[in-house]
Amino acid sequence: NPKDYWYLKQSETETIEGVDDAGELDQLLSAMLKLGLRQTEIQDVFKTLGGVLELGNISFDVKSNSTEEDSSQVANSEVLAKAAGLLAMDVESLEWLLTKRRIGRHSVVIIGRTVAEATNARDGLSKMLYANLFLWLIQRINME
Repeated sequence: NPKDYWYLKQSETETIEGVDDAGELDQLLSAMLKLGLRQTEIQDVFKTLGGVLELGNISFDVKSNSTEEDSSQVANSEVLAKAAGLLAMDVESLEWLLTKRRIGRHSVVIIGRTVAEATNARDGLSKMLYANLFLWLIQRINME
């Protein structure tokens, strides 16, 4: 259901009159097979898309720190785990990627991201994954 995903809710459109979603999905799957994509590749495409949608549902809370500036923490760990699973990542790595950052090259300092920075990191990761999936699909189709 589009209402279940933050990224899809932004359009405020759940259905398009005259469009048969199930029929469109069947046509998409048929086209992917005709273009030479293997079943495992098709599954990976949908896992990646699902992972992007789940990433959009990850929210953050302020994490109060007594010795440094406040940072962020994932507020809904079950969504984080679902996104990580779909993206074939471990949960801890995904959480670190979203809530922390490295500064420096030789002397590295780890700093926690604010809630706004974590949200931007989440959205940036989602955009990068979606863009790279699109590029991969184009390259993969052109191989055939």
